[in-house]
Amino acid sequence: MNEAFQKLTEYIHNKYSIPYKQLTRESEIEKDLKITGDDAVEFIDDIFVKFNVQCKRFDYNKYFEPEGFGFINFNKIIGWFIKLPQQPTIKQRLTLGDIEHAITTGVWEEKE
Repeated sequence: MNEAFQKLTEYIHNKYSIPYKQLTRESEIEKDLKITGDDAVEFIDDIFVKFNVQCKRFDYNKYFEPEGFGFINFNKIIGWFIKLPQQPTIKQRLTLGDIEHAITTGVWEEKE
């Protein structure tokens, strides 16, 4: 384990109380760590500040579902009740390995 990843996992474990066994390079922030919505925004901002990662633009909607009972979620629920086919929401994976890379290089580069 390199130094950047070790510091990242220690920080996440201590601040967010996530067990070390869940913290691998392949761990997805939303799917595996269950960090989403406003919590995900705070998580990414916190990590970037703590580890001095420069970021011109981070598209949170590309990686995370919205939090709460928003318009999109409301439409999904209504569609479920009236038996409309559900369109799966496909978000891009964001892993701890991606975050480690940003820490190592000091810059977040948005994935295509």
